[in-house]
Parts: sequence; structure tokens; C-alpha cells
Amino acid sequence: MNTVKLRIRRYLPDSGQAYWQEYQVPAGPDETVLSALLYIREHLDSTLAFRFSCRYKHCGLCGMEINGRARLACLTRLKAENTIQPLPKLPVIRDLVVDRQVITSLLDGIRASWQEGFQPGGKVLEPPGRRRLAACNECLCCLSYCPGYQGESSFGGPLVFARLAWYFLHPADGGDRPLEAIGLGIHRCQDCPGCRCLRGIPVFREGVRPLLAAAGIGHAG
Repeated sequence: MNTVKLRIRRYLPDSGQAYWQEYQVPAGPDETVLSALLYIREHLDSTLAFRFSCRYKHCGLCGMEINGRARLACLTRLKAENTIQPLPKLPVIRDLVVDRQVITSLLDGIRASWQEGFQPGGKVLEPPGRRRLAACNECLCCLSYCPGYQGESSFGGPLVFARLAWYFLHPADGGDRPLEAIGLGIHRCQDCPGCRCLRGIPVFREGVRPLLAAAGIGHAG
């Protein structure tokens, strides 16, 4: 079994201290970054903080920046040397754990308006685009690639707009999703079809573009 190096960005909230720490971890050919982090916490340093749950791509909690790119730790294979830090553009709570509250609050508001405006009816077929948008696991990695997102609550970003479109495309939705999208700055997306999703969801085509068109912004159609 080989040994690999992990260089991890640490952050201690009590002191406000941020620093890099290196670990040497034994790893087989199919080991992932998440399995290495678990090894560190179980055998080398129990203070290392990171999020995870399902251990394989479904929960989206292990999103972090690995070797300069936003990835899911559970799906990323280890290299001989690995540089790991928290997702950018979001406040850091501790080590690799980021504060998801800004996004969570926006999503909670969208869900609340869905419950208020839901119009039940007979069984109808959903548009294929809505089914594709449903695959989002809210890993937040798309925010790292979005040039317009800087962590502010006034701009929804690709994740929030994908969720808005998911409700908008439901035949029983009674909310004004285009108006909500305008309030969250979707006009900034009209000339930027650069949404990137680790799960391959066409966020701009299936999410942002329908909202832009419904809001009458630009040449979204």
C-alpha cells in the first residue's frame, strides 16, 4: 500500500487562525479523498472537521476544493499529493466546513412559497427538464464555478435558480417564480451560460433559461 500526502487548509474559529497542515496517509489504488479524511480523523487527528453523510454522491455534503477544483470528496480519487481546502465564496465555520446558511435560507423561502401556492389537481406529466433538475443534491460546488456568485444573499446563483425552475416547471405550482428570480438577480445570468454541475445537470438550459424567458429578460428563448 502506498502513502499519499494531504495538505489541508485548517481554520480555528476561536482564534481566527488559518493555516496549512500536512498528513501522510496509507492508501490503496481506489481510495478517495473522503476515505483519507476519515482515516486522518480516526487515526491521526480527531480535531479535523469536515462534513459527510452518505459516503457516495447522494447527500452532497462533502463538497470541497480539491487540487484547485470544487469536487465531492467521496468521488475524487487520491493522487500522490492532494491540496484540500473549503469551498470558496462561502464563510468557513471550521476547517473544511462551510456555512450553508445563506443558501439554505433562500431555499427555505422558495419551499415556503411553494406550499402556499400549490394548486393540487389531476395527475399530469412533468417536463423532462424538471426531472433532470431534480437530480441536484445541493452540494454547492456549482457556486464555486459561477462567476457572478460572491456569497451575497441578493444573488441566487445556479443552485437557487435550478430549484426555482424545478418548482416553476411543476404544473401545480401557483407561485410567481419569474418574479422571485428577478428579485434574486437572474438578469445577471442572461449573457453567462456558464453554469457547471458535477452531476451533469444542464442548469442554464433547463433552469436559468426558462426563468429568463418567463421573466422577459434578454434573448433567453
